Amino acid sequence: MTRDALVGTPYNPVNTVYDGRGPVDKLSRSLAFPVVMKRPGSTGSKDVIRAFSAVQFRRRIGQLTNKYPGERILIEEYI
Repeated sequence: MTRDALVGTPYNPVNTVYDGRGPVDKLSRSLAFPVVMKRPGSTGSKDVIRAFSAVQFRRRIGQLTNKYPGERILIEEYI
């Protein structure tokens, strides 16, 4: 809800949600690295993962989707 409230302001980090559909390669080409990834409903930092490159992103998003099949993954710029 916070991200929705900040849409259009300079305070909202660039973000997207991966729903498990669509090619990860195409998504990785549209990102500016580094990025962080986590489940949107996750609290705390246990499952927050950083990726510094497209190769690292593809590997790590695979880890998250395998660990949490069928769940969405929030991807946002690393600040």
